[in-house]
Amino acid sequence: MKRKDLRRAGQNPRCARPGVRKKDLGFTLMEALISILVVMLGLLSLEAVYTQGLSLNTQTQYDYIAQAKAEEAMETIYAARDSNQVNWVQIQNGTGAVGGTTGIFLPGPQPLLAPGPDGIYGTSDDDPSNPNVIIAGPNSSGALCSSAGIPAPGSVVIPLTFMTRQIQIANVVTDGSVRQITITMTYTIGSSVRTYQLVSYISQPA
Repeated sequence: MKRKDLRRAGQNPRCARPGVRKKDLGFTLMEALISILVVMLGLLSLEAVYTQGLSLNTQTQYDYIAQAKAEEAMETIYAARDSNQVNWVQIQNGTGAVGGTTGIFLPGPQPLLAPGPDGIYGTSDDDPSNPNVIIAGPNSSGALCSSAGIPAPGSVVIPLTFMTRQIQIANVVTDGSVRQITITMTYTIGSSVRTYQLVSYISQPA
């Protein structure tokens, strides 16, 4: 290449190397930094998606537990009525006991406890020494729970202390022989408070 051609190309003829073009000299420091930044942004985005996925998975699991616990309490109310274990007067909010003349279902949010001798959730004889848990895995011997439904020693359990259940029973204005039962589950996931509500109706036994 002639000397004037090298000067036109912006090169010093003394530093020019035959067969090496400018674009073949490799990445500059700025290009390398930009590449690293792009990769880091991509990794941060993946981390955010992964974290959100774990949060949604936990939320779905606890939503299912709340629904199951509400249905469980509702079933015991119907079973107690159908078996004549409780009378119509007792199927109300109050602090009475089975066999009395007042409502037996405690007002306000209550912790999730095992039922007492009456076998009905949300009444005054619920067992505070036996809080509800979810059995998430067996112990080293492969046992999940005993024949009585109590978690086996060493089994993996999830305490439900973050969850409350409220049973509200109200008369239907247009029909005194029908009452509305509203069961509200309230629970906290991280900084979010969630609720699940189950509404049903119960009629006075014939």
